[in-house]
Parts: sequence; C-alpha cells; structure tokens
Amino acid sequence: MSLIDLPKLSNIPATTNYFQSLQQLEITKTYISELHLSNLTNLLTLRIAANSILKTIDIAHMPQLNYIDIEYNGELLTLKLENLPSLQTLTIVSNTKLISLDMENLPIIRTISVTDSAQLKTINLKKLDTLSSFELSSLGNLKSISCQLITFPESILKLKKLQTLVMASNQLSTLPSTLSSDLLNLRVFNVTNNRLQGNIYQPALLNLAELYLSNNSLTSIDGIGEYKSLQQLELDNNHISLIPSEIMKLSPRLKTLAINNNQLTNIPYPMVNMRSLNILSAINNHISDFQRLYLLKLFQQTQIQVKF
Repeated sequence: MSLIDLPKLSNIPATTNYFQSLQQLEITKTYISELHLSNLTNLLTLRIAANSILKTIDIAHMPQLNYIDIEYNGELLTLKLENLPSLQTLTIVSNTKLISLDMENLPIIRTISVTDSAQLKTINLKKLDTLSSFELSSLGNLKSISCQLITFPESILKLKKLQTLVMASNQLSTLPSTLSSDLLNLRVFNVTNNRLQGNIYQPALLNLAELYLSNNSLTSIDGIGEYKSLQQLELDNNHISLIPSEIMKLSPRLKTLAINNNQLTNIPYPMVNMRSLNILSAINNHISDFQRLYLLKLFQQTQIQVKF
C-alpha cells in the first residue's frame, strides 16, 4: 500500500491500524503532522519520506516488520520505536531537525544508520539484544540500557562527539583499550550493573566528569588519580578493599565519592583536606566501630558530609 504525493492528506485514518493484510507501506509527500502506527501484524517494510510538516512518528507492536526507512522529513522532531521483534535494519536519512530517537524492545536489530541529522543529540536504546552496527558521527548522547551487550560495539568508538554514554544493565566484562583515545569528548560514562572485574579502566578518560561503576566486580581503583577532571564517582556494590592515596590528585574537582557496600577497612586520613569534596559515602564496609568514630570526628571540622 502506498500513500504517495497526497498533499491534502493530513491524517491516517484510525482504521489503518487494522489493515492486517498489509506487507509493504509507503507514506510519502503527505501533509501529516503526527504519525502513529501500530498493530499492522503482517507488515514487512515501511518507508516514510518527504512529508513536509511531519513532526512525530510513533511505531509500535508490529511483529513482522523487519525494515524501516525514514528520510527527508524536514520537520521531524521525535521518533519512537517500540516492540518490533523482527526489525533488523533502521535507516534514517536527512531528517535535519530530528532531536530525539527512542527505541525499546527491538530484540534482533542489527544495523542502525543515521545520516544528515545533525540536530540529533540524544538516543535512548533499551532492550536491543543484537545491535552490531551504529552510524552517527554527530551524536552527543547515547543510552544503551538492558541491551544484553556482551562486547562493547566498536561502532560506538566512531562517535567522536559523544559526551554522554550510558550502558547500564548489560553484560560487559571488558572495555575497549582505545576508549580513552577514541572518545575524547566523553564527560559522563555509566556502566553500572555490568560484569567489569579487576581494576578501574585504564588508561584514564582525561575529560570525564562523571563515572558510574556501581554493581560490578571491581577490586581496585589504582590509577584513579589520572582521572583529573572527575567530579562524581560512584563505586557502590563492588569488591574494593582500598582507596589509594592518589585519590588526593582529584582534590581540585571531585565533589562526590560513593563507595558503599565494598570491602574497605579504612579511609585515607588526608581526604579531610580534599577541598572540593562535598559528599563521601562508605556505608556497609569493613570499617571497625573504633575507626568509624575516629573518622567521623576527623571529618567533623570539614565541609565534607560523610556516611560510614
């Protein structure tokens, strides 16, 4: 079925959602401003192109849909895809005002290609189990949550303008060795609830301001002093037994350190002199009662709010 070159068409009839026999659908050169498609149970391919005032696309609950092409919709602002269990390829071309892309439960997606969409700064991915290729050089924020990622997708390393990367609740056990050199602009990195082991990532991400590593299996944060721009560090629920003295190198910028539910037996006394630190939380470690009381007294005369 094709809806092509229909400048007077301003909406898709609600009954479209029940055209169960459709296998191909093209919507091109219409006057639609919002497009909501769902429950086309036999649809295989979908093309949406050159719709001059289209601002919102919402596609959901299509069990057979395997290919989507969205291009040259000059006013498109938001795109949402949800519950498309057969989708393998998504192509987004020259939607120059697109600012937001949300995708959830696309379990066999393989390739997402976005070109000439310079305004697109935020992409939210959730429950995308098999993503292997991602192309968008201008992207600033990427969230890939609960996507069952076992290995870090190399295509992410090509996102040179990336500032925020959230990869929480996956199955990552290692990070690529070139992460710090490939993503020089990264400011926020969240890999909570993964399977990272051993020491904190090295070499350090020199421009990183926020690092979230809770709910992993880290045993050491040696080298943390090289994260010279760090302002917030969260390490809850790991197996860390020591805060190294080099933490003092972060004194000019570090504001928050959360290291609850680890295996610490002590806190370095010089930390009382960390001039930017506002919050230090180390609840449920192996610090003795005597040591805890001493630390509370030590930090009492500082600006630092402590919890032991």
